[in-house]
Amino acid sequence: MLAVRSKILVPFFSPIIFTRSIRGNPRRLPQDDITFRVPESQQEVKSKEETKVAKKVVKEVKQKTFRQQVKGLKYQNSNTEVTIDNQHEVVRGAVAMFHDIPYEVQLEMKQRKHKELLERLNGNKNIRSQMKPGRFRDIIPSPVIEGYRNKDKMSVGLGVNGDLVVGFFASSKAVCVAPDCIDIIRDSHKQVARVYTGFLTEHVSRDNVSMYLGQGRGWNAEGWGEIMVRSNYKGELMVNVSYIVNDSNKTCPEDEKMALLEVFSKSGLPINSFYLSEQSVVWKTKQNTLLAGDEFLKEKIGDVFMFLGPDTFCQGNTPVAERMVEVVRSELDTEQRKTLLDLCCGAGMYSLALSEGFRGAVGIDQEDTRVASLNADLNGLTNTRYLTGSIESHITGITHDLRSVGATASAILNPGRSGVTQNLIINLRRFQMLDSLIYISCQPEDDRGFKNLQLLMSPDHSKTPSKFKSDPFKLVDSVPLDMFPHTHHCEHLFVFKR
Repeated sequence: MLAVRSKILVPFFSPIIFTRSIRGNPRRLPQDDITFRVPESQQEVKSKEETKVAKKVVKEVKQKTFRQQVKGLKYQNSNTEVTIDNQHEVVRGAVAMFHDIPYEVQLEMKQRKHKELLERLNGNKNIRSQMKPGRFRDIIPSPVIEGYRNKDKMSVGLGVNGDLVVGFFASSKAVCVAPDCIDIIRDSHKQVARVYTGFLTEHVSRDNVSMYLGQGRGWNAEGWGEIMVRSNYKGELMVNVSYIVNDSNKTCPEDEKMALLEVFSKSGLPINSFYLSEQSVVWKTKQNTLLAGDEFLKEKIGDVFMFLGPDTFCQGNTPVAERMVEVVRSELDTEQRKTLLDLCCGAGMYSLALSEGFRGAVGIDQEDTRVASLNADLNGLTNTRYLTGSIESHITGITHDLRSVGATASAILNPGRSGVTQNLIINLRRFQMLDSLIYISCQPEDDRGFKNLQLLMSPDHSKTPSKFKSDPFKLVDSVPLDMFPHTHHCEHLFVFKR
């Protein structure tokens, strides 16, 4: 049972992070370009004719480019009319787009995506000489393909019958469906969604629930909103419930807050931390308040222990995260005279795991790095430090420190899906003591991420003043890792050296 904290709470503030949805509304495609799904009953078909049809569909999947395949499935799913009978299949397609494609075929598709990306880069004649031939390895599969997600953020909306539902929007029609049928989500997370649904149904007026009310009515942007749940290696849970206010003078009703705690306390779920996140739409602020339990959830990745807060970034598939750390370790030239830069460090996973092979490690993130510093203490590390702010603002100081001791540096850059600014890439290029860089992205095909990769390898413009000249990097290796089975996402790791 959760231990309710005293009324003297210690809030902390962090800015709202806006992220693009993994589901978009792609441009309308011709009907011929739609790729249909592999039938779910493929393994059970008995007739030769059905087997022939299934093989034909798989062949079609393999022949399409990755982009064509994803666009076709997005179009198909977003325009499907959600009914009582098909709602679970539609929401599975929305959250786990590849759920009915055999896993071996998914891996082939993502391997092809990686290859297509390299071919696009190679199409730029200005950087072709900077790309080492045979520069990619086979995709690393996920050891676990069901129930692997250690964090889920679920929405509140109206179901196909008009009932209040906590789950995911099934299509562009904004119909919300419970996550019960989605195999990649852990059972404990599904149970959290059911408990929260019960609380909203029994203890809260519909007028005080922030959700889409349907065509013509729009959004009710006030009241109880989405819920985040994350779980660790022990199965313990952290829950963070959002409450939306329209101005700075309104707060969550105290009676509803206490009812929420009581409902979850009686659920029997192994909740380690329970937060309320009050968010102002007008002022674009967010205040996380710990209502019960511990401030952090303790996670373990390989030999590293990490505290995680409600907003701390950490990879969503722990077994693949462990493999990614090992790949990075194998690609870095570890030397006691070198410094490791962990850029966009989040909880500090890379620097925590790899700092012992270096003179020291410096982690930088725009978000609060307090948790990363605590994680260094948790693991008994004395050669790491973490800085909050933009990477550009700290590069000059780091350059001065390294120059004073004659050290060189290796960097790991793991930005969000939108990549980083071109100005940061230029600053990293001009950082002459940086001799190797590993760029990690789950969406490098997007415009800014792709330009990041190009700029790392591009020669200086002929009119660049001598004091601003820099040496381009060479792409010497790359590897895709399937961090997100049954979805169209994949982590891509690129190794640059100079």
